Amino acid sequence: VDGFISVTGHDEDDIMACVTAKQNGAKYVSALIQQPRYLPILADIPLLDAVVSRHLVAVSEILHLVRRGHIISAASLHEIEAEVLEMIVDPGTKIAGKTVSSIRFPDHALIAAIVRRGIHTVATGDLTILPGDHVIVFSLPDAISKVEELFLAQ
Repeated sequence: VDGFISVTGHDEDDIMACVTAKQNGAKYVSALIQQPRYLPILADIPLLDAVVSRHLVAVSEILHLVRRGHIISAASLHEIEAEVLEMIVDPGTKIAGKTVSSIRFPDHALIAAIVRRGIHTVATGDLTILPGDHVIVFSLPDAISKVEELFLAQ
C-alpha cells in the first residue's frame, strides 16, 4: 500500500489505524484528528507521516479571511497566543525595497524568515525585502494590525 489516510472521526481509532498501516508496510500514513490537544504528543510518533487537525485548519482559514494585506497563510499558535503569518510583499508596500533593520516593525512582532524564489532565508538585518518575497512573521495579537499596515500598498 502506498498511502493510508484514516478519517473515522474517532481520534484514537485513526491514530491506531495509521500506526498499524505503517507497521504493515504503508509508505505514507495520515490521520484527521478532532482534538488539537493531541498534536504535541503525535509530533513525537515517527510512524505518523502527517496529522491534520480539523480545528486548526478551520482557524487558519478564518484568519486568512479576516486579515488584511496579501496573506498566503495564517496560523494560530494558541499555546502562546500568537499568530504566524505568511505575507507577500507587493510593490508599493511600506517595506518593499527596505532592509529588515530599517523597518520600524511593531513591538511584539518579528520577521522570522523570507522566502524568495523558493529559497528560505533567515531574516537578518542586512537582508533587503523585495516585491514578490514571502515574509514569515510571528506576532502577538496586539501587534497584528500594525504588521498588516506594513504590507498594504500605499
